Amino acid sequence: MAELTKEYFDEQIGKLVAKTDFDKQISSVTDDLSFLKAKVTSIEEKVDRIDKRDKEDSDAFAKDIVQLQKDVKELQLKPAA
Repeated sequence: MAELTKEYFDEQIGKLVAKTDFDKQISSVTDDLSFLKAKVTSIEEKVDRIDKRDKEDSDAFAKDIVQLQKDVKELQLKPAA
């Protein structure tokens, strides 16, 4: 069993201070991770919106192209006036 001396208590207090510092560091890291998670979520939402918009634009372009092809074909079939 350890002798209860001033040095013993100083050592134990030092360990407690180190644990408190460690807890503060863990808390800081946890805060940073929460911040990063929120940023990643925000980026994912923006990418999803961009992807959806790109698909909508592509679909609209494809529809326009099909309509133009039909219009050209119709004009080709009409006799010249």
